[in-house]
Amino acid sequence: FFGAFFLSDFVLPSTMLDFKCIQSTRTREITDLGGSNALVPADTAIAPSGFAGSIEHQFTTTVPQLSGKWPNSKVATSSGKPLMVLLTQSWCGACHKLKATVNAGSHVKSQLARFDVVHLEGDAGDVWQEDDHGYVPQAYFFSSKGEPLAVHGPMEQYKHFFATDEVLGQAMRQALALDNITGSLGGGKLEATTTDDIAASGFHQSVEKHFLKTPPKIIGSWPSFKIEETGKPVMVLVTEPWCGACKRLKGSVNSGGNVLKAMDDFHVVHTGGNASADWTEPGHGYVPQAYFFSSSGEVLPVEGSHADSKHFFPDDNALANAMADALSMNIRQQKLAIKPEDVPSMSVLQLKEALLRRDVDYKMAIEKKDLVQLLVSSLSKPVGSATSESKVVKLTPENFDAVVLDPTKD
Repeated sequence: FFGAFFLSDFVLPSTMLDFKCIQSTRTREITDLGGSNALVPADTAIAPSGFAGSIEHQFTTTVPQLSGKWPNSKVATSSGKPLMVLLTQSWCGACHKLKATVNAGSHVKSQLARFDVVHLEGDAGDVWQEDDHGYVPQAYFFSSKGEPLAVHGPMEQYKHFFATDEVLGQAMRQALALDNITGSLGGGKLEATTTDDIAASGFHQSVEKHFLKTPPKIIGSWPSFKIEETGKPVMVLVTEPWCGACKRLKGSVNSGGNVLKAMDDFHVVHTGGNASADWTEPGHGYVPQAYFFSSSGEVLPVEGSHADSKHFFPDDNALANAMADALSMNIRQQKLAIKPEDVPSMSVLQLKEALLRRDVDYKMAIEKKDLVQLLVSSLSKPVGSATSESKVVKLTPENFDAVVLDPTKD
């Protein structure tokens, strides 16, 4: 530990290390991440680890066998539960804060029974750490099959850092969601007859050929986020080569064909690593992910079935359904695909269909044309022949949606 700091070019004062940094076991220090004074834990029976005794009691006493280095590591497990590995140091102020907030909070406690939890301090945690991530505290997650789960903290540069009970609890929920979904998937079988048919991305060449070589320009950042207009809706796929869930998604897409059929209607961006940081929503550090944008560059609110992992689509069917939703939303966002001057020549049925799709700005049409008269004159029957059940309603811009766009009325 002392040797590591002698190698540093810069060491923060000890008062700052106690309360405002991720402690580094190598050469990296940052400020303003640890918060202020630690909370007083609700459970006063504190174990030697710094966690409440009732929490430490739920930690596994047997450390599972680890092979490989994150993110290509794997653990031997047979409990049927996902694994959370917590790495802390007894001298670390940020670790003390995490422990205190977990002791006092409920987010982590409420989920401990659904995990195997390993807590390591000192040199015992070194083999679990990803290279170039030498800070503490850290948390790593593995599926019930022992594969790494790409659950990251809110800061990509310090992606294994979870500062408080609430942040770590959210990560645990994401890990459970990913484990539940990916655990139920069989690995997708590739239909390719040779490995030559699979591109370097892991997707079949017939899929990869739809990927843009140059992504559209990003304008702004979350939550005020959009991209330059492209003429088509855009799907952004975020994957990592080491990610087991990403491999299953790619295999499912390669063999399923539903996503491939829909790709002609999209521009597709495939990204990962540091390049994906600009695309991903803060607080959603898992992979794989998919984001959708309209042809005018606006974010389309297409979400998966899990609230904590809303950008996660596990297989060909789920992603294809998301693409269909994106296309529908994109159509509704388009305005004036039909020019106002074309409106008078349209039948009522054509006009209503266009209005339902929002292809024409009806308020502009009402202001420039007498749309009420247009509708009346276009009726197949004169108004006087209406049945006794019919009602005469005066059409105005204010009641237009309720009267004309009601899909239950002819």
